[in-house]
Amino acid sequence: MRNVKLMVVFSLVFLIFMTPAGWAADRPVWLDSGQVALKSAMSEIGVSRTDSNLLVLTNAGYGTINNQGTEIFLDTASEETGCSMGTRSLLPLHTAVQKPLWCALFRKDTGKLIFLKWTGKSFEQQTINASPNKILTPDGWKKAFSGLIGQKVFSVVSLYVTWAVNPPWTLLLAATFHDHFCPGVNSGHIAGQYLMEKLPLGPRDQYGFVTAPGKCPADELQVMFNATAGKADLSDKVAGGDPYAVVWNQ
Repeated sequence: MRNVKLMVVFSLVFLIFMTPAGWAADRPVWLDSGQVALKSAMSEIGVSRTDSNLLVLTNAGYGTINNQGTEIFLDTASEETGCSMGTRSLLPLHTAVQKPLWCALFRKDTGKLIFLKWTGKSFEQQTINASPNKILTPDGWKKAFSGLIGQKVFSVVSLYVTWAVNPPWTLLLAATFHDHFCPGVNSGHIAGQYLMEKLPLGPRDQYGFVTAPGKCPADELQVMFNATAGKADLSDKVAGGDPYAVVWNQ
């Protein structure tokens, strides 16, 4: 009887992992379209895979297509563009999981921006002159906003402008978590640096943050100190003097 039960369990596990939904190696059908779109964008933007002027921003890993995860697109984007997180040239932006996959390629020396977005059957494209002296004008902003990029124009523009000046990695990481860069994120970074310099932690010390109301600096503090609001109830259980912190949003 025991052997029969084991065979039943084995058969169920086998069936689960042999179905498309359970097979992690199954290539999603939309990925070929994404690969073609990236190749076309690279050709139009006129850069090679080794060009340090190129930045790729995407919500891959967060956004979805047909309820499928899109983390595999990060590898495809890296393969096609030569960009990577290790070189700060491939940055995933935090968005809600119900948002469709999008990707933006920005060439720093020319200001050319190509925005790609899954629209249901394929990836569509918008080409934008994103040089600061063009995009940061009423006409330039309105023209970009009215296209495929829509409201994401603020996220994309604020992040590539930040990236272009080579900021500290923790600041760039917090901006991608926050979904854009703004003065609030920057002030959180300054406050965090001040704390570490002027008020270093001793044995069993902790930082505690209260935001009232919750504003942009809290996201920088969460990234710098692993101070997520969900860990607030664990603050009295942490020992060992680690630089642990919590955020309460009031």
